[in-house]
Amino acid sequence: MTTALHLDTIERLRTSEFADVRDGSGEAWSGPGYHLAALGHSAEQEDPAAEAEQAEQVSAEYTALEEALTARWGDPQVFAVGTLRGRTTGEGEIPEPWLTVCSVTDHVHLWRVEERWLVLCAAQWGTGQPRVLLAAVTVVDPP
Repeated sequence: MTTALHLDTIERLRTSEFADVRDGSGEAWSGPGYHLAALGHSAEQEDPAAEAEQAEQVSAEYTALEEALTARWGDPQVFAVGTLRGRTTGEGEIPEPWLTVCSVTDHVHLWRVEERWLVLCAAQWGTGQPRVLLAAVTVVDPP
């Protein structure tokens, strides 16, 4: 995918109504106060060299998108979310989309755009899983 397509997806998320209950699967889902979307990802590879090359591609897409968002909405806040993982054991302590975000990455870039937060991160759902360029739009403040 190109940066322009990623920006279009983010704009749709930014201006769309939120679902009343968690809805969606696969590449995009929504819930009360948030949208999450996988914008691009590397494919699973058995060859370490090919896996590293695809991870570099996701990283390059992340950098290009972060630069485009910065040009549009100013400098982001860099927010460390890895420390939130220890708080996920109690019921309801971390709201979505932050619960999902903190389970797949250590830090995010954040922009405040009107009444919503725009979140960008490079996510990985588990060891050996492909890296994913993940965007979230939410009215839920970071914990």
